[in-house]
Amino acid sequence: MKRLPEGVRRICAVVGVLFVIWWVAAIGFFSDGFIQVQPIGWVMLGLGAILAYVIPALLYRIYRWIRDGFAIDAQR
Repeated sequence: MKRLPEGVRRICAVVGVLFVIWWVAAIGFFSDGFIQVQPIGWVMLGLGAILAYVIPALLYRIYRWIRDGFAIDAQR
């Protein structure tokens, strides 16, 4: 898989960090300051944070994959 362009990589990193902050804040808000979080909830919090960080880069790669598919069809 090709590397992301540097500008896109930086945007994905910033948006990913913002998504992680939003995810942790939302869990903290809905669990009364993390008081109601059970042990499996901490695992879900961590997995959700990882997923939230990866989502922007994944969306860009999907967009580029679809765009490249249209470019291939245009060349035929």
